[in-house]
Amino acid sequence: MNYATLGEHRGDSLPYASHGYRVCGNLRGAAELQRQLYGQLAQWCDELAANPILGHADHSREEINHIAAVMNAEEAAAAFRAAVDHAIALADTLSTAQTALSPLYHDTAGDED
Repeated sequence: MNYATLGEHRGDSLPYASHGYRVCGNLRGAAELQRQLYGQLAQWCDELAANPILGHADHSREEINHIAAVMNAEEAAAAFRAAVDHAIALADTLSTAQTALSPLYHDTAGDED
């Protein structure tokens, strides 16, 4: 992206406002996919925590083996849920940026694209 946004090649990579609009839309779409993925991973971690044979490598010979494993799976699930919230915020912010870019154009004699 540095090539497209910085330096002497900037004009060649994103010459028109509509190109930035499309890039922003693609980034927003990626953030929305991340939201879905992180939610699915959180659910998977919940299922891990509910598995009665789940163990923890650091406590394999200890009585707390299963309890430690469940705690780690629950911690991972909580982290993925936090990632969902961040992905939602990112998608919303990128949507705002895309909306702000949508009416912009370059007033040229030729066709923009």
